[in-house]
Amino acid sequence: MEPSAPSQPIKDGEDFGGGPVTVACSVTPTGGGAFAVSGTVELAGPQGGSFHLTGDLAPTGEQSGVYARFASPARNVYEESTCVVRYETPSQGVAQGRVWGEITCAKAADSATQKSCEAIAQFRFENCTQE
Repeated sequence: MEPSAPSQPIKDGEDFGGGPVTVACSVTPTGGGAFAVSGTVELAGPQGGSFHLTGDLAPTGEQSGVYARFASPARNVYEESTCVVRYETPSQGVAQGRVWGEITCAKAADSATQKSCEAIAQFRFENCTQE
């Protein structure tokens, strides 16, 4: 499913959709060309929610075993630790201080409701902590 509107960059502290946005990320080398990635974005307010991912990502290829958490305004929390990150365009990838890709979680589960679903998101974190 395609998004209804093109994505746009939002900086930490900016307002979007009636609420402030908080962004935090780190992309640090782990050796062998891979990077330890952690990124969180949260939108406060009634339309808010959050997205978080953590994992070790290489600059090329499909990356498996990535953890992701999606929280809705209703406080449903869907998470999975076996998500897959792909770089779908030549401009996507990971390097020190930045990461851009698409994550697919085949069975993201909400433990409170005992429901699961496929969750797919495109993410882009820049100017991240590098140490």
